[in-house]
Amino acid sequence: SVAGASAQIIANGAVQINSSRNVLIRGGSVDDSFARVEVLGPLKAVVSGALSVVGGTGNNAYALLDPAAGSALDITASVINLQGGAGAGAYATILSDGDIILSANSLNMEAGTGMDADAVVISRFGNISPPQNCNGCITLGGEPFGDGRTDTGLFANNYSSQRPEEEILQTVLLTAQVTQIETVLEIAQEEPQKEEEKKPEPTVGAEVCN
Repeated sequence: SVAGASAQIIANGAVQINSSRNVLIRGGSVDDSFARVEVLGPLKAVVSGALSVVGGTGNNAYALLDPAAGSALDITASVINLQGGAGAGAYATILSDGDIILSANSLNMEAGTGMDADAVVISRFGNISPPQNCNGCITLGGEPFGDGRTDTGLFANNYSSQRPEEEILQTVLLTAQVTQIETVLEIAQEEPQKEEEKKPEPTVGAEVCN
């Protein structure tokens, strides 16, 4: 294999993939040898066997299904497998700006051994409908690409949560804001007292009668 020797299906419009067998989308063994199906329209796949998206052993040898421009992605298969690879950035991802519908007996996601070799399903602006039997379907706090971790899970409008450190950060910020508000209130309460202290005492005058 030659570095950068990628395999791509790119279409400007709706695409439907029909197969009576298994379908495998897999990254390669050298750097940048990614495998990608990218369409500027809805993407539908009807597969009698398993649909597998597998990252490769090379760095950035990712495997990706990606209908762009807010389009929906609809996959029907006996089993859907996502497996991250051994290379850094060799993620296995189903990605869409629109809704994602996954109909299968099971969805199985397993992260790879490389850094950022994620196994994830992401809808940036829509919802995800996974099968009931969903293995590795952890709710993520955001898109995991390039975050220095190896993630497994789902991220969408209906699958979104904050990571623990983000929750801690928000708690710290909220505590700081509350402290600032309390300080402002204390100062506001002290100001009238200081003004009262500055007022001169009333002078009692003596009346002189001639």
